[in-house]
Amino acid sequence: YYDTFVVLVPATMKLPSTAKIFLVAFSMLEGVTGLLAVNRRTFWKNLGAAGAAAVTFAPRSAEAAFDPYTFNHQYDDPKHPNCKRIVVVKKDGVAMVSGTVGKPACPEDGDPEVWRLTGEAEGEALAIDFSEAGGPEDMKGKWDGDGIQWSDGNKWYIKGMLPKPKEPEAPDAETPKSEAAPISS
Repeated sequence: YYDTFVVLVPATMKLPSTAKIFLVAFSMLEGVTGLLAVNRRTFWKNLGAAGAAAVTFAPRSAEAAFDPYTFNHQYDDPKHPNCKRIVVVKKDGVAMVSGTVGKPACPEDGDPEVWRLTGEAEGEALAIDFSEAGGPEDMKGKWDGDGIQWSDGNKWYIKGMLPKPKEPEAPDAETPKSEAAPISS
């Protein structure tokens, strides 16, 4: 994944209209403004006669590639079924977490008692003080692809992504059933 892609095109290069359309579409998709793009054949054909071109790729660091807005979801908390869990991370890295009280579960229609907490998001990590909600002061959370893995071992899954409980295994057909004990008189 690259952060920067720059192509310098000689001003003397004439572009067919399809190349201009490609340029505008590419620029819009990539969020680039003021970029002139051409198709590959035209670019290389005119490059030799017209001058030089520079292409720069600047790979992003893994830390820079993570978007803290990824945390912004409603979550399912397996330790507190039916309880609301919402995380919102703002541009400045302030994390706001809210939920409903469950002891341990909430009623099917939720619980009216709400708690609201703040903390910090830095990269793929959250630091939240859960003490006002009856939890630990220094809870750490880490994004793991489909939710937040907390330092206490709990995991909040993005709403609707909570794994289904495993079904109990059916007994094998080959396992002999126990015979009833004879009735004694």
